[in-house]
Amino acid sequence: MRIHKIILDHIGHVEHEEIAPADVTIFEGPNGCGKSLHLKALRAALATPKRGHDYTELLSDEAPNGYIALSLNAGLNIRRDINSIESKLSIKSKALGEQRGSDANRYVTNTFDAESINCESFLTKDKKERQRLILEAIPFEMDRIGLRSIVGNDFDKLQGHPLEILDHVHKTFYDRRAEINRSAKERRQMAQGLADTIQSEVDLKQVDSDISRLESELQDLQQARNEKIESAEIKASREITTASKEHADTITSLRNEAQEKINLINEGLTRLVANLDKIFQETKDSNRSLIEQMRSEADAEFLDKSTGINLAIQGARSQRDIEIATEAQRKIIREGLRSAAEMEAQSTELSETLTALDFFKSNMLKELPIPGITMQDGEIIIDGKAWDKVPDSRLVTLAIDLAIARSQESSILIADKAEAIDNNQFENIIIPHLLHSGRQCFIGRANVGSHTHPIVELKIRTLSREQVA
Repeated sequence: MRIHKIILDHIGHVEHEEIAPADVTIFEGPNGCGKSLHLKALRAALATPKRGHDYTELLSDEAPNGYIALSLNAGLNIRRDINSIESKLSIKSKALGEQRGSDANRYVTNTFDAESINCESFLTKDKKERQRLILEAIPFEMDRIGLRSIVGNDFDKLQGHPLEILDHVHKTFYDRRAEINRSAKERRQMAQGLADTIQSEVDLKQVDSDISRLESELQDLQQARNEKIESAEIKASREITTASKEHADTITSLRNEAQEKINLINEGLTRLVANLDKIFQETKDSNRSLIEQMRSEADAEFLDKSTGINLAIQGARSQRDIEIATEAQRKIIREGLRSAAEMEAQSTELSETLTALDFFKSNMLKELPIPGITMQDGEIIIDGKAWDKVPDSRLVTLAIDLAIARSQESSILIADKAEAIDNNQFENIIIPHLLHSGRQCFIGRANVGSHTHPIVELKIRTLSREQVA
């Protein structure tokens, strides 16, 4: 649908005006010259007002009524009549006949979706609102089957814009890979650090054999000690027994010999018995001392020989304990390296998944109605750059593309406040973009011209694709 003629009657400071628009129609001039008024009038004819809005503010101050009339192709005429109380829309064509009121409003709503973009306002919107407008402008279906083939069913229930879903999935896998890489690195470093501290490997079987041999030597030494003490005790016991028998026999003999002289030598016998008792006691004491001496010598010999054996046993046991602990460390090292290798394999799989996601996303972005848009870490990225790194001219072309994408059913685009772009960018970037947009564009832009060619009132400039070509 294309507008061939615009008529304004008693709209703003315009008493009556007829405009023949082209592919791009630019309303420019100083502030207050009527640029925005013309665009508002155009929107009033192409849109149904919001509740409570009747466009009466468009009337001239002294005029009781006025109208905006559009002539379009296919013989369609649209007219909005405005008085001080209300405004009414009517349409007329050969195919439709004449329709007024709600029928006319319904037809305009279904036929046109002329999205008005305030370029300056769009450039200064907060991040959340800006992102919402961009995502709303590029609706398309997510290839969930294709995504499922890459990442499984974990994200089937995710809702939102496909770019948001893909960004969330990508971030999830990226964060998961980063965490796995961190854990794998820590485990490798731990295993390497532990490996640097352990001794060389020891033959535990040989250590156990040495311990058994030394313990056997200790038992033999203990048995030799016990046998020596036992032999000494037997020898001493025999000597005591012999002495005791000789003592008893001598006493008996003396008593027999002295029986006849008992009365005469009783005193001498008593002294002899006492002397013999003393000698017997000394013999007993001597043998006890001998036993104690032999016991002490045996104990000293045992202590001397067993000390070295015990020290050797302790050393062997300590070596065995160290080797057991070292083997436990080796097991920890092997387990750490195995776990790190498994994590690194998982990381490789995640990297492959991320590569597949990037390829999937790249293919999906080819179908976007607005090229150069993607999402990263929850932020809209334009041509690979963050919002604050993108030139204003690119942002304005984005705003225009948004309007086109949001109004797929309409061939008319209305944009105001284009003075946010300098003259060079507007003429060499924005206008060619508008001419190639496939829409009939109406642009408002504050412009005072130059010192040599000043603009003091509204100027309407029209450009066609044929003229530019």
